[in-house]
Amino acid sequence: MAVDKIVKKQVAAKAHKMGFNVSGGAYQALDDKVEELITRATHRAKANKRKTLMPHDF
Repeated sequence: MAVDKIVKKQVAAKAHKMGFNVSGGAYQALDDKVEELITRATHRAKANKRKTLMPHDF
């Protein structure tokens, strides 16, 4: 599975700013988490009869 929901350079830059490095597997784990958050948010919006994701859906 390809990492496609996050921007690796942005993640690495934020981590480096905080004094950390990022392992290759961490990008995939973060991408998977983002996918999960989006899926949950879409289900919540659909349950509320909306097609627009709103901050409170996350």
